[in-house]
Order: sequence, then C-alpha cells, then structure tokens
Amino acid sequence: MEKKAEALLCDAAVVGDCERLRELLAAGADPSFFDSDGMTPMMHAAAGGHANAVSCLLNAGAPWNALSPSNLSAGDFSMLNDHQEAFDVLLNFAIQAELVLGTLACGGGGHGSASNEGYLEERVVFGEDRIMAADSKAVMMAWERPLMEAHARAICCAGAGDGVGRILNVGFGWGLWTRLSKGTVLWNTPSGGSFGGL
Repeated sequence: MEKKAEALLCDAAVVGDCERLRELLAAGADPSFFDSDGMTPMMHAAAGGHANAVSCLLNAGAPWNALSPSNLSAGDFSMLNDHQEAFDVLLNFAIQAELVLGTLACGGGGHGSASNEGYLEERVVFGEDRIMAADSKAVMMAWERPLMEAHARAICCAGAGDGVGRILNVGFGWGLWTRLSKGTVLWNTPSGGSFGGL
C-alpha cells in the first residue's frame, strides 16, 4: 500500500530531507497534517534538530504553534532535545509573526474589540510550564520565554530618557516585566483575581 503524501512529508521531516519536503509540498502535501501519533511534519523536524527543514516547512505555511496530544509544540520538541538551531529558527519566526500581527492590530483602528472581549472572558488552565485556554489552545508555553523577553526589552527601552520604559502590563508575564521596568503591573491569578504592584 502506497503512503499518502502527508505521511511521506512526515518521513522527510524526520530525516531533514529538504529537497523531498519541497517536492511533496509543491505537489500539494498539507504541511499542517497530524500523523497517527499527533505529530506534524514541523514537530518531527524540530525534534530531530533539522533547522533547514523547519525553515522549509515555515516557508510553506506550516503552523509553528500547533500542539501534539501531549500539548507540546515544535518549539517544545526542539528544546526538549537540545536543538538550539531549530529552536532559534522557530523563535525568530514567532517574533516576526508577533510583530506583524501587532502591526496589523495597531492599524486596524480598533475593529476587533468584540472578539477581544470574548477572548478576555475565557477561562485559562495554569500548568507548570504552560497556560492553556479552555479549548486546549496554548496561551503561553515555556519555550516562548525568549520571545516575551525580546518584546519586554523592546517596549521597556523605547522612548525613555533613562533607558527604562514606563508601562502598564495586564496579563500573565508580570514577573518578567517587573524585572525590566518601573511602573505599575497588574496580573491575573488562577482564580481570576488580580493584584497590582511596584
């Protein structure tokens, strides 16, 4: 029995065969495919430390933040297997994606407020190294810490004469922000309450 194109895509990702990945993708293989183990080609490439294969899959539109059944992303797999180069490719892509999304959001003139309100009302589940939305989508994963640190440095150093930005952060990354800034910080607790500090 002949394997489906997506299964072959996973096989190519496991060994980091970029030429085969490009052939299969050009023939229409779906880069967001989940195999029988719940792994995407991106997860396989990241777990094997194949940075070039990770880049190839990202360029084809493979999701960098998809989760396996055990709630691990490609970034988690690269971190767990100590593959810094693959991790860096994912991190740089994530930073660029976040910057683009932030730019689009700023230029949108506030047109997304209804969907933002719904998002803010959702319950989250706190884990030791992740925060998950009620629908099991990742809100924050441990491997994203360098991404958050890069954002914090950019915000905290922008426009302040003394090199320290003045910010108000409402969210989960309060410890990170308090170390890098002066100001008021509000953070949510697992029970839904909030505190202010500094």
